[in-house]
Amino acid sequence: MKSKLKVDRGTILTGVAALGTVTFLPYAARAASKRRNSFPTVSGEMEVYPVSHASFVMKTPSGGVYNDPVGNP
Repeated sequence: MKSKLKVDRGTILTGVAALGTVTFLPYAARAASKRRNSFPTVSGEMEVYPVSHASFVMKTPSGGVYNDPVGNP
């Protein structure tokens, strides 16, 4: 039985773009909300706060980490 389904380059590109958008949007929305992520560890709770594009603040039981790779020195 011959299939009449036509799959061309545009259909594939549209599908890939839609899949990428559906995958990326929840992460982007969470980062934009500036809500913390917390992770339990053996030493205590670790918290990560998004600041901007690749910048974040991480609080650990033993101290804090400030990461700002895109900011000015």
